Amino acid sequence: YGVPLTGVEVSRIYNGGLGDQASTEVHLSHSAVAENMPSGTVVGKLTLSDPDVVEPVAISDGVGVKLWEFATENSVLPSPVIGLDGTIYVGSTDNKLYALDGHTGDKKWEFETDGSVYSSAAIGADGTVYVASTDKKLYALDGATGEKKWEFETGGALNWSWPSVGANNTVYVGSSDDKVYALD
Repeated sequence: YGVPLTGVEVSRIYNGGLGDQASTEVHLSHSAVAENMPSGTVVGKLTLSDPDVVEPVAISDGVGVKLWEFATENSVLPSPVIGLDGTIYVGSTDNKLYALDGHTGDKKWEFETDGSVYSSAAIGADGTVYVASTDKKLYALDGATGEKKWEFETGGALNWSWPSVGANNTVYVGSSDDKVYALD
């Protein structure tokens, strides 16, 4: 799935200083950058530089153009996560998790909790979206509709607690009650 770029000079840092200059391969993950766009779509900027060459090679066609924006009712602190279908899931301190069309920015759905959403969501293999809230709860949502599948209340607020999904679909989340929970 990756595209190998060979002969790129990479500086390695050891103990705070520059180490060996070594030729290596850089792989760009198709799922991470393509976001289900047609082949050849530019989704970012890549600059290749070599300390022995004055002018770096920059691949920047189509970079810097705002594709869309979406306004929430308050601050967006967590990083967005991207579903396999290109849906963007992002929480906000307005107590909501939003599902956005990754191509247009249009809202697909929103889910309201009773507390701020400070952490990024996690997506299970079946498309279930897991989101933690300062209301002490972890929510499992249908990724396509936003409908709540279940919720689990911990003994403390889920501040900055990013849920994780294991290979067997076990969901892990830490809480301010000094506990880590494993949920099926």
